[in-house]
Amino acid sequence: MHTIVDLHFLGKIRLRPSTNANENETMLSCLSWIQHCAFKESIHMRLRGIDRRTVCVWSVCLLGAGCTLMLASCGGDPKEGGRLKTVKVEGDVSINGSAPEGLDVVLISDTPLKNPSGSRTNARPAGLVDDKGHYVLSTYQQRDGAPPAKYKIKLIWTKSGGLMKSQLDGPDRLNDQFRDEKANAENDERFIVTIPETDDSDSVFTIPKIELEDVEIDAAAAGP
Repeated sequence: MHTIVDLHFLGKIRLRPSTNANENETMLSCLSWIQHCAFKESIHMRLRGIDRRTVCVWSVCLLGAGCTLMLASCGGDPKEGGRLKTVKVEGDVSINGSAPEGLDVVLISDTPLKNPSGSRTNARPAGLVDDKGHYVLSTYQQRDGAPPAKYKIKLIWTKSGGLMKSQLDGPDRLNDQFRDEKANAENDERFIVTIPETDDSDSVFTIPKIELEDVEIDAAAAGP
């Protein structure tokens, strides 16, 4: 007996390289959708009289193929439209003469960054200041730098001292004085930086040091 299976729904699935958490969540949702469709189709197969073993084998194969496609789409080759090319970037910050350990340095591009494929990306270069006032930017992975572009800089110093969105949204020890990158750029040109393109993978671009004096710091926001 020949088994005929309706796979028309697979034509609706469109996968592309994932470069951030939001796209990964979308892919997981897509995988759940495949699972739902497989379950629905297995019921139809049973109603058409196809034996249980054949249905089980078909379902396992379909879900396995879906997982394979998901894993393949997560890689994101920079040359194939997945990720933008990055340049290694570092810099230094001091506030009132001291190193603001745990300070977040976040770069916001003047124009939306786009992948080589032309689609917009939520990639946002950021770095965490160490106990010496030094930071190294990361975009897609640890210390990989930032895509060449013109940026405005904002500074956030939360209790958690991390780069996750939930951590950046916490109480700011700087009382949000430098959280608005546009206001920073209007008041001080040191908050404007252009990262140039380079073909040298070993080169490091250094952002001019940002030294801030007479800054009011909220000690309570630092926590115990």
